[in-house]
Amino acid sequence: MSREVDIQEKVQYFQMMQQQLEQLSAHVEMLQQHMVELDESRSAIADLQNVELQSELLSPIANGIFVKGVITNNDTLLVNVGMGAVVEKSVLDVITLLDTQKRDLMLRIGEAQEVVEQLTAQSMKLYGEVEAYVR
Repeated sequence: MSREVDIQEKVQYFQMMQQQLEQLSAHVEMLQQHMVELDESRSAIADLQNVELQSELLSPIANGIFVKGVITNNDTLLVNVGMGAVVEKSVLDVITLLDTQKRDLMLRIGEAQEVVEQLTAQSMKLYGEVEAYVR
C-alpha cells in the first residue's frame, strides 16, 4: 500500500513540475518577445540619426492614435527614467542603454532555460519511475 502512496505522490509531483515548466516556458517566451522589442527599438533609434531634420513623422499618443510632428533634433532623445522623470540623452547613450538591457535580458533567458532543462530532466526521471511501477 505504501508503494501506491509513493507513486501517487510522484504523479502529483510530476504534475506540479509540468505546471512549473509551462509557466517558466511562458516566461521565457515573454522575455524573448521583449528582446525582439528591444532590437526593434535599437534599430529605429539608430536609423533616426539618418533622418533629415524637418521631416514629418507620426507620433503615437494612444493605442492606434497618432499626431503629426516634425523632427527638429535627431541627436538627442528624451528618456523616461522612472518616477515620472524624463532626461535628455544622446542617441549613442540610449543605444548603449538598450544594449545593456539586452545583455541583462539574455542572461535572464539563459538562467530560465537552465531551470527549464533541470525541471525537464527531473520530470523525465520521475515519469520513468512511475512508468516502471505501472508496468
